[in-house]
Amino acid sequence: MIICKHCGKQLHDGARFCTTCGAATDLNRVSAHAESLRLLDEMKAYFNPVQEHYNVLDKLEKKEIPSLKKQHKAGLSWGIIFMLIGVIVLILYIVSMVEQFGEIRMDKIIEDRVDLVVFIIILAIILLGIILFTVNRINETVRKKHLKETEDYADEIRRIILDYYNKSPYVDMIGFEYTDPMTLNAIYSTIQNGMARDIYAAVQMIPRKIR
Repeated sequence: MIICKHCGKQLHDGARFCTTCGAATDLNRVSAHAESLRLLDEMKAYFNPVQEHYNVLDKLEKKEIPSLKKQHKAGLSWGIIFMLIGVIVLILYIVSMVEQFGEIRMDKIIEDRVDLVVFIIILAIILLGIILFTVNRINETVRKKHLKETEDYADEIRRIILDYYNKSPYVDMIGFEYTDPMTLNAIYSTIQNGMARDIYAAVQMIPRKIR
């Protein structure tokens, strides 16, 4: 005879539930525990062929895509700053020359070494700004293209895994987001260590992944 730990009712040997209060007996708990571990072993074996797909998808979603989403605006900002400074200084230089000679004298600029050096520096600043701005725009275009290609690749891998999952006998037992090898191992350890009685209870203890 066994005793119900919930209400104290005496039950016959082999009883999995109390006939009085309906509480599960230790026998049922042990059975559910062992069955959950057996099912998880089957799941791990079933999803093993697509393990590399999970690894690639995890790398894309956690490293490559977030990295590609970061915009690098330093080149753009400095390009605009240099162009503005160069244009402003050039305007002031031209205004000063017009006030002094009544017109823009290129011959004066060429003849005077100081004026020539100043003029070249001003043009170099503007040119540097244009280069920085242009390089940033080119890099940004390449980044967006690479990001789109990477996201499309991740979607294709996710579709392959999802199709594999939908054909499995475990669709009603566990959600797609919990079927990667690392999460299945975490669920297995949770049950094996007695922290959860079955798969459903163990899943509630695993942080939900967003795919």
